[in-house]
Amino acid sequence: MVETSTRERILAVAGELFYRDGIRAVGIETVCREAGIKKPTLYHYFGSKDGLIAAYLKDQDEKVLAGLTEPALRADGPAADRVAAIFENVARAARREAWKGCPFLRGAAEFAGERDHAARQLASGHKRRFERWLADFLDEHGVIDPKPLARQLTVLLDGAVTHAFLHGKGAYAREAGNAARALIEGWRRAGGSRA
Repeated sequence: MVETSTRERILAVAGELFYRDGIRAVGIETVCREAGIKKPTLYHYFGSKDGLIAAYLKDQDEKVLAGLTEPALRADGPAADRVAAIFENVARAARREAWKGCPFLRGAAEFAGERDHAARQLASGHKRRFERWLADFLDEHGVIDPKPLARQLTVLLDGAVTHAFLHGKGAYAREAGNAARALIEGWRRAGGSRA
């Protein structure tokens, strides 16, 4: 059995609480109590609550990116079907009671009035990384000039996640997946494909 470090334990506890209850709603006292530590220990590892928030979002970055990209990498068929698999995965996630949508959208929204806050900056960086991944993926699958299409699909995905979360219905993500498929197929018909 792998033993986790104190820092990892604090981060895991904070991450669960932040995702479940919201970043601003969770106080340092709660994190310390749930992690079984004193405040000085938390401050030793993270410096401040903002430092803990930044560490949480950095920790989520690769996990969320992998969760988004994995369905497309696992799926068979043309790019349109593979990208639609991302949306289908969101539709399945929306059925779980513990699913609260995108931690980056939620985190950034909590700091809407603070453009320079780490939560906003890290969320923006995460969204740009996914968009770049998607452009590269489309390029590898024969789509010419994939960057504008990747941006459109990224916006569509964020809308799908938001509506699936708000309404608690995966059907919103599934319908957005159909729209994503149509966008990609239309792009190919309009000459945006080497295939």
